[in-house]
Amino acid sequence: MNTPNWTTTDCPPAIASLPVAIRRAALRYANAELEGGRNPERALSFGIARAMATDDDVLGEDATGIFMQPTDAAWVIFSDAGEERYTFTDYEDALRRAGEIARARSLPLVVVNGEGGVIESWEFSHTGSDNELHLQPSTDGWLVNGPDGLAEFVTRKEGFVAARKRAKELDVDLVIHHRGGAVERRTRFAQTA
Repeated sequence: MNTPNWTTTDCPPAIASLPVAIRRAALRYANAELEGGRNPERALSFGIARAMATDDDVLGEDATGIFMQPTDAAWVIFSDAGEERYTFTDYEDALRRAGEIARARSLPLVVVNGEGGVIESWEFSHTGSDNELHLQPSTDGWLVNGPDGLAEFVTRKEGFVAARKRAKELDVDLVIHHRGGAVERRTRFAQTA
């Protein structure tokens, strides 16, 4: 089977519009996915998401919110403090990356329609909290994030078992997140006075 091999001069617009360093990484990841037999659209979305996973400041350091909005045949991620926009062909990939950015910065994520009306929104205020421990999705599995640091697990079940035990030990609340980042449930272990 003959698979396309995208280059910096011959690639889909979603990659071509990225900053140079991110574009190169996105091409590397997307081409590897294509060689592995992944559908080109999914390879494109995965490559972009993976390349941006370590990108910190393109959406603006002073952002107060991360936004996701549909365009013609794609979803864009942007902030209220930067000119850059990330484009994804797949809604789930866009939502996953927007959630990662919002969580990393403890900013709200707002998904809007084409006219700017709010479809859904999430608050990610867990960073730095001394009375909460969070089980949340990451690009490679599940993170347990709490007052004493981070731990990563391959499966949600492994992460949950460790998070529950640690929340009891630390006497803090356990907050479980859905794959999209929204809070699924909260279990109160913290002692209230």
